[in-house]
Amino acid sequence: MVNKSLLVTLKGIVILLVLFLLLFVYISGFENAFIDDAFIVLKYSQNLKQSGSWGFFAERTTNTVTTPLKVVLLALGDLLVNNMLQTVKWLLIFEFLFLFVFLNLLSQRWFGNYCFGFMVFLAFLFNPLLVSTLGVGGVLFALLMIITLYAFVSGYLFFLSLVLALLTLARPEGFLFLLVLICFISNWEKKFKLLAWYLCFLSPWLLFSWIKLGSLFPDTLLIKINDLSFQKWKFFNGIFLYFYAYPRQMFFSLFWVLVAVFGMRKRFGDFKKIYALIVFSAVHFIGYAFLKVPPYHWYYVPELVSIIFGGALAGYLAYEKLKEKKSIKSCWILIFLLIFPAIGIAFEFFRQGYPLKEMPVHTNCATFNQYKEIGLWIKENVEPETIIVLKGTEIGVLAFLSERYLLNVFSERYWLKKYADSGNFLVKLNYRWLKLDSPLTCKTPLSLIALRAGREIADSRVEIIKSWDISSKWISQVNKLVLVREKRD
Repeated sequence: MVNKSLLVTLKGIVILLVLFLLLFVYISGFENAFIDDAFIVLKYSQNLKQSGSWGFFAERTTNTVTTPLKVVLLALGDLLVNNMLQTVKWLLIFEFLFLFVFLNLLSQRWFGNYCFGFMVFLAFLFNPLLVSTLGVGGVLFALLMIITLYAFVSGYLFFLSLVLALLTLARPEGFLFLLVLICFISNWEKKFKLLAWYLCFLSPWLLFSWIKLGSLFPDTLLIKINDLSFQKWKFFNGIFLYFYAYPRQMFFSLFWVLVAVFGMRKRFGDFKKIYALIVFSAVHFIGYAFLKVPPYHWYYVPELVSIIFGGALAGYLAYEKLKEKKSIKSCWILIFLLIFPAIGIAFEFFRQGYPLKEMPVHTNCATFNQYKEIGLWIKENVEPETIIVLKGTEIGVLAFLSERYLLNVFSERYWLKKYADSGNFLVKLNYRWLKLDSPLTCKTPLSLIALRAGREIADSRVEIIKSWDISSKWISQVNKLVLVREKRD
C-alpha cells in the first residue's frame, strides 16, 4: 500500500509543476510591456553582475533604487540564466509560486482546506493594478507581506524578524510593518526579540548603504518628494487620477473593496490578526500622503494587498456561512469569486493581443517597443563614450538597451551636493559618508529631448540627429523624442 503522505506530496508536486507551466505562459504575455521603472532595477542588476558596482554605470556609485533585494535576486539569477529580461520572468514565476504556497498554508491553518488559498491567489494573479507592477518589485513586496502575515499568525518570531528585514529590503516602508507588529504583540520579551533579530538581519545592509553607497536611505526619496510631474495629483488623491485614466482596469483592481465592505458587516473574529495587515496599509497610506509623493501606481501595493486579501477573506467567510446552511447561493458566490477577478485581465489580452504591448495601468510616455527601438538605435549609432543628457524623458529602457551614458537624476548624483551641504540635520546625517564621483565629460555631448505634439526645436545652435514619434494610452497625443547636439563652428 502506498503511503498516504507520499501521495499527498506527489499531488502537491504535480500541482506546482502544472502551475509553473501556466505561469510561464501567463508571465510571458507581459514581457514586452514592463514599465520603464522596471528597467532601472534591471540596469542596477546588470551593472552589479557585470562590474560589481552599485549604480547605472561601472565603477560609478548611485543609490536610486528602492528595492535592493530585487536587484540582488536578479543579479544572482542572471548568473544562471545569462539573459536579464528572461531572468525577470523566471523570478516572477517563482514569486507567484511562493505566493501560492504561503496563501495555501494560511488557508490550511485557518480553514483546514486550500480553497481560500487558491481563490485569493487567483485574485492576486489577475489583478490589473498588481500585474502592472511586474518587474518593479510589486509582486515581491506583496509576497513578503503575505509571508509576514503567515509568520505572525503562526507565531514564528525568528522567521518573522527575517521576513520583515527582507520586506524592508524590498522597499524601505517595510519598516512600518515592524512597528505595527510590535504594537500587536503584547509580550515585551517577544517585542524585544523581534526588534533585536530584525536589526541583526538588516544592519549589515544599512551600514553598507550608509558608508559605501553614501546614503542610508535611497536618493529616490528626495527625487520623488521634489517630483512635480503629476502637478496637483499626489499620493493622497492619485487613485482618482487612475480611475479617470483607466476606469475599467481600476474597477477590476479594487472591486474587492465592495466585497470587503459587504463582509465587514460581521467581524473577522478568529482571523483578527489580519488587522495587522490592514493597519500597516493604513499607516503606509498616511505616511505617503504626508510626504506628498507623486501617485506612481506601484506605491499603492501595500493598500492593494490589504484590499485583495481582506476582500477575499470576507467573501470566503460569506461562502462558508451559506455553505453551512446548504444554500445554493454558496456555489454562485464561490464561482463569482473564482472567475470574476480574471475578467479584467482577460479583456486586456483580448484588446491588445498576446503578448501585451502595454501594462493595464501605467504612466509611461511611450511603450516598451518604442523605447526599445530608440535604445537599440543609440547603441548602434552613438559612440560608447558619448554622454547623452535626458530632458523630460524616462531613462529605464533607454539606458538598459543602449548601454550608453544617459544622464539624469537617477544615473548621476551631482545634484545631491546641495542637499548634503544643507542645514537640515537629518539630510546631512543621511549623506554623512557621501563621496561624489567626478562628473562625466566627453568632447561632444548629446541631448535627448521630449517634445509635446506640434512643438519643434527652435534653437538654431543645435543640430537634430534623429527624432522618433512616441505615444501610449497614458498620453493621448503623439509626442516626439529628439536627439540633438550643438552645432560645431
